[in-house]
Amino acid sequence: VPSPVSISKTGNIVSFSTPLNIYYDPKTENEAVHLKNMLENILKGDIMIMQGQSNETNAIDLVLDFSDNSIAYDEAYKLVIDKNANIRITASTNKGLFYGVQSLLGLLPVELFLNPSDNFQLEVLTINDKPRFGYRGVHIDVARNFQSKEMVFKIIDILAFYKINTLHIHLTDDEGWRLEIPGLPELTEVGSFRVHTEKDANAVHPSYGSGPFAHSPGKSGSGFYTRGDFLEILKYAAKHHIRIIPEVNFPGHARAAIKAMETRYQEYLKSGNEVAANEFRLIDPEDTSEYISAQLFDDNVVNIALESVYNFIDKVIGEIANMYIEAELPFKILHIGGDEVANG
Repeated sequence: VPSPVSISKTGNIVSFSTPLNIYYDPKTENEAVHLKNMLENILKGDIMIMQGQSNETNAIDLVLDFSDNSIAYDEAYKLVIDKNANIRITASTNKGLFYGVQSLLGLLPVELFLNPSDNFQLEVLTINDKPRFGYRGVHIDVARNFQSKEMVFKIIDILAFYKINTLHIHLTDDEGWRLEIPGLPELTEVGSFRVHTEKDANAVHPSYGSGPFAHSPGKSGSGFYTRGDFLEILKYAAKHHIRIIPEVNFPGHARAAIKAMETRYQEYLKSGNEVAANEFRLIDPEDTSEYISAQLFDDNVVNIALESVYNFIDKVIGEIANMYIEAELPFKILHIGGDEVANG
């Protein structure tokens, strides 16, 4: 899974052993290093990477080829294992080479992952492959059940193996705000953890089995990604040719943000700074709306008639955009949720 477009098997078996050399084009060092790191986990002996091409025994060649029409697609590749114990992966893009590497890893004997060895066998074969769907995505909801940065890395590793190219991260919801936004510390100081409290308090109450106390061992109700954490996630995903689509849920499902901005409002009001207090406020105290959401909230919708709501959205999206710029990645898509705003 997923099955390649075509595979030509010979039935013949060829043996490989270490030392094993990986040859690469200067533009494909990322893919060569990834393959080297993966093989070092399951093979005993030396694995070297070096620029150039070889066709030699006990070698893997990663080749950018722009002349082969069969791989003239963004994520297409050809994988050839020949009788001379040479493996050649060709593609017209780095993505294609990366997916060819994943297919090679998938062909390796399972025993290697359990008992590393200095040799292994593969069938002599040729695979030609390209994706049937350009968008291959998985969605994770860290707002409801927070996952650590390290767990997100592991998820990315697994998605890459299955040639998934998009990870949609649900960063905010009624039950949690999971991303540090410079200039709005209340979002994570208030919105990133759950505790037993009164409904009207400036805090997010327990849900999804998170328990009465914040940061309880074994619970997933509390936590957030610092700006640095999110930059690491973006860069790690990019190395695995996975695009991150962040989701900031509005205008419903916004209870954590509302609670956080009400805390900000009250703090600035105490200091007499009414202008700053109202700058990013998300609700209007004069609003007489009555509603019950699918999750039984009656206070989780921002008031889209307030200019301060747009100040807030501009600020949040702008800071997320800055993170993509710093990571040197394109920021083309933001998911805004837009669902389940209750009648009333």
